[in-house]
Amino acid sequence: MAKPTVLIVCTLDTKGEEALYLREQIHRNGGGATLILDASHTSQNVQRYREWSDEIIAPCLEHSQELSTLPRGKYVDKAIELCLPPVKDLVEKGQIHGIVSAAGSTGSSLACAIMRRACPIGFPKLMVSTMASGDIKPYIEESDITMMYSVVDIAGLNSILKRILGNAAAAIAAMTNAYAQSLTATSPGTESSRRVGISMFGVTTTAVEHIRKLLSSPPHQIETYVFHATGAGGRAMERLVDEGQLDAVIDLTTTEIADELFGGVLTAGPDRLEAAARKGVPYVVSVGGKSALNYPSIY
Repeated sequence: MAKPTVLIVCTLDTKGEEALYLREQIHRNGGGATLILDASHTSQNVQRYREWSDEIIAPCLEHSQELSTLPRGKYVDKAIELCLPPVKDLVEKGQIHGIVSAAGSTGSSLACAIMRRACPIGFPKLMVSTMASGDIKPYIEESDITMMYSVVDIAGLNSILKRILGNAAAAIAAMTNAYAQSLTATSPGTESSRRVGISMFGVTTTAVEHIRKLLSSPPHQIETYVFHATGAGGRAMERLVDEGQLDAVIDLTTTEIADELFGGVLTAGPDRLEAAARKGVPYVVSVGGKSALNYPSIY
């Protein structure tokens, strides 16, 4: 098995010291090799690229003049556009086995978008962020990003930040090693198991439990995945269908559609119900939970 490799997403022009410390700690914690994806806003670190050319990927470098003139929001969008292709390529070729970043609000938006859009569910993703103690829904969406609060800003190393980054390095090193080992492990029957997603809400729990027991028992022995229809749950199920990780869907609980139509807080967005049709997998749809609408508490 090739040495597990962690991709560190950073901006070396503003967070270089912190990124290199994170790299050092990953190596110290047995995390294998590292690659650095530099999404720098400026090109002031050209010499560093030359010295570490075998470890640094810098898709934004040739566009640095354009990026430096953009407002923050447009810069993030452009940097994501430039960084996604090389990261997707690394993931698809099995050349990286985990991804980590440490950043403030802008860097978190950039890094999390790359994690969500380039890495499948189950691929280790860790974000150390100043934003992790607030509303993190826009960063995680339907993905499985692990968020760690940085406590202090990512603005110069100090004893607290070193401890946080050390913990993050140990975490991503362990996650990456475990993921890499899982790629070579074989479990009898696992590879041929059929996988069915089922949507569930409180009012459909009894029905879903009955379906799940029937499908997982002989002679079927189908692996079932239950998704809580909270908006993120529906999006996660749709994403797994698109990724080819579900072979069929029993969409018993479509309450998220009601929230989308009538302003509820548990909407899965306007594209709900489309993935199975798009991928052509067997799809059973019902109206469970449609009578429920979910609104914020007035208290």
